[in-house]
Amino acid sequence: MIDAFGPVDGTAGLVSERTLDLAVHGAAALVTAYLRVSDRAGLVVLGGLLRWLGPAAGDRHFYRIAEMMLAARYDSYVTPDVGRIPRTALPPGTLVVVFSPLLDPRGFGAITDLRQRGFPLIVVDTLRDEPPPGNRADARLALRLWRLDRTATRTALRNLGVPVLQWSESTELDSVLAPLRKPPPGVRRLAASAS
Repeated sequence: MIDAFGPVDGTAGLVSERTLDLAVHGAAALVTAYLRVSDRAGLVVLGGLLRWLGPAAGDRHFYRIAEMMLAARYDSYVTPDVGRIPRTALPPGTLVVVFSPLLDPRGFGAITDLRQRGFPLIVVDTLRDEPPPGNRADARLALRLWRLDRTATRTALRNLGVPVLQWSESTELDSVLAPLRKPPPGVRRLAASAS
């Protein structure tokens, strides 16, 4: 899932563009990895229009997803109804990896709604930049408040059981997702004692 919401206040356009580029890059890499092992993958783009492709496999499906990713930019202030995603696009139990800068409350609302509906979720935070601090005291205070708000957003998601992974500039997506591929310690012991 790509959070393609633009900035509500219009001040973070360049940052928003970079995060959308990173989200598209990450989603493309993840889709490629799943389709390479003959698994199924789909795509949901959250933006003004809710767009989706249900899970499928094969090269033809990859090209359909790639075409949809290229059209991910669509500025709108409409909040899509995530409940309208058909079951064929997002079957129950589907692992949803959301690429989001966590800047827009509509994206946060969609993530929260999916979690409350029982979908297993992983959020990859695509925001790498923060607003410049400025020299004035009120600008520094605004930056501190912005950081606190981002921390509160991440904490709220973690409290819902949604891991939020930071994707830094020098890190490959595979190493960001690696800790989630390890089974919990109890699972290993159980598997070892069963054999």
